[in-house]
Amino acid sequence: MARPPRARLAHLGLLVGWLLATGMHLDVLQLYAWTTMGFRFARTESVGEAFASTFKGERMCHLCHAVVDARKQQRAASALPTEEQKAVIVFLALPVIVLVSPPAERWPQERVEWIGVGRPRPPLPPPRGLA
Repeated sequence: MARPPRARLAHLGLLVGWLLATGMHLDVLQLYAWTTMGFRFARTESVGEAFASTFKGERMCHLCHAVVDARKQQRAASALPTEEQKAVIVFLALPVIVLVSPPAERWPQERVEWIGVGRPRPPLPPPRGLA
């Protein structure tokens, strides 16, 4: 059964939001930068040298620099707070309250005798339809 277009759009929006929140767009941009750098370096160097030059980090393109800067900003935004930024949490000591229940009463013997009266015994063996 096909999903309605509204549900598809909602799922697509949720997926895109999740990918953006986890920084996947930076990974895609970095992959694109590495691919273009690899092809550009392969025009003048061997494939092995181009591959090595791409991932050394010495000759980074403008996209690689943009990704590095964006990751630094992302880390700075999600960094743990320093001692000055931490909120002080104060816990107040509460008095200990102990609830004591009265001792349980014993059931009168007459009541115990009436518990099983009036009920038929279960059939032995159990009926086949229920087993």
